[in-house]
Amino acid sequence: MVQILDGEALITIGEKQIKAVAGQVVVMPADVPHALLAVSRFKMILTVVKRTVSPSAI
Repeated sequence: MVQILDGEALITIGEKQIKAVAGQVVVMPADVPHALLAVSRFKMILTVVKRTVSPSAI
């Protein structure tokens, strides 16, 4: 998940492109190729969420 704090970025997820601006949040699925390109200087927060592993699986 990417939250754009300032500026603009072009986010590609698979074949889809999204022009994200400050205040927007974009979810990027783990199994789909993705990329970010700065349209202008930008700041973002990247949050990675992983599935928990049960202790019996270790």
